[in-house]
Amino acid sequence: MSLKKTVKDIGIIGISRILLSVAGIILIPFLTKILGEYEYGLWVQVGATIGIMTPIIRLGLPYASVRIFPSKENIKEIGKDFSSITFLVLITSICASTLIFLFPSILANAIFEGRIIIVKILAVFLFIRAMDEVFITVFRAFREMKTYAILEVTTRYSEIALAVYLVIMGYGLIGAILAMVFVRGLLLLVLMILISRKLKFTVPQLSRTKEYLTFGIPLIPSDLSVWLVSTSDRLLIGFFLGAAFVGYYTPGYVLGMAIPAMFGSVLVFVLTPAFSEYYENDEMSTIYVITSYSVKFFLIISSLYFVGVLFFGRHILEIFTTPAIAENGYVIIVFTAVTGFFMGIYTLFSRYIILKNRTKLIASFWMIASFVNISGNILLIPRIGIVGAAITTVISYLILLLLAVNFAFKNFDITIKLDYIPKLILTSFMTCAFIFFIINYLTFTPIYIDIFLGSGFYLLSVLILKIIKKEEIGFLKSMIGK
Repeated sequence: MSLKKTVKDIGIIGISRILLSVAGIILIPFLTKILGEYEYGLWVQVGATIGIMTPIIRLGLPYASVRIFPSKENIKEIGKDFSSITFLVLITSICASTLIFLFPSILANAIFEGRIIIVKILAVFLFIRAMDEVFITVFRAFREMKTYAILEVTTRYSEIALAVYLVIMGYGLIGAILAMVFVRGLLLLVLMILISRKLKFTVPQLSRTKEYLTFGIPLIPSDLSVWLVSTSDRLLIGFFLGAAFVGYYTPGYVLGMAIPAMFGSVLVFVLTPAFSEYYENDEMSTIYVITSYSVKFFLIISSLYFVGVLFFGRHILEIFTTPAIAENGYVIIVFTAVTGFFMGIYTLFSRYIILKNRTKLIASFWMIASFVNISGNILLIPRIGIVGAAITTVISYLILLLLAVNFAFKNFDITIKLDYIPKLILTSFMTCAFIFFIINYLTFTPIYIDIFLGSGFYLLSVLILKIIKKEEIGFLKSMIGK
């Protein structure tokens, strides 16, 4: 495997994440303006519930396959292992979905304000989603990122198109949820056909899954803790303040995290299998180079994004949502942009914990963060509302960042130059001053022109101050074949 391949994978997944982020933003105005804050809040609760259920059902096995498959060379052996993994997840997903479908009132009364039909549809969707993730992870494990990206993007935009159509036709929230069920079910059929051409399915042999369960099961509390940190705020907002306030909070959260979350997901999907191969081949120097470049470009991108949401966040919310959401949710964008910065850095350095197979340590880090998050939400949401949830989320991710960075530097000989930080801070302040000028003295320009001019000024300043060096640009060009 070459470094050039890794950079290309990052580019492919990066483009797909941009498209997926845009897709999420596209859906917001349709759901908020047609359904209203209340039903949009229930829609968010559906996603939050899926988030807590799927980690338990999956048993951490998809993550284990991403870590372990790249180190195996015998395709027949991988096929046997995959058959056993699929069987285990099939059993757990059937059991969970059946229980939820037969006893829907528990979830309906606790989260969905008595809407039993939502829970029953959710039970079906939960089964499909769990199986989808098992199958699609194979492409990630084999580093077939182009196929992976095409499947994900096509699925997401199909979901949106069908959901928007059904909502406009008057089917409301139920129509939007059914759109996800139908499209994901179709994806599952496509994945089964594609994977059957790649791996031969065999009779499950559960004895073969010991290695995967040993790696994956410790990730269950980690996944649950991830959910508690990233999603429980919306459930607790719904519990304390009602579904409408979830609707106020979520658009700002989504927009604030859009770019940082995209970058973090690129790191997770590409670097986990790539770092595993480099580590097995004793190519640590390559890992360190990728880490250094990733930190630098992430800081450049996240700084620009923070400046952007600081000046234009409220205007963007007014365009994509309702006036009530813009009024109540603007400050959330600023907090979540900071959260996204912490999350991206954590994601990068947590790959080093994966290299050591210290999944229990990752779980403990997330459990600490989830305790802080839940405690903070319970304490602050009733007192200062949705801003309390945003503050708590920032603190939780800061804790994760500090723990991951501390582990990485203690256990690996990582060297990262940060001499460009003062220049980056100067560039950010200069851009703020420039944007302030064009907003106040060039009032005739529409917002998209202001954003374009501000971004151009920032990027030009980065080049003039030589924050990005010629050899770095040349290196990236050589990696992508230009």
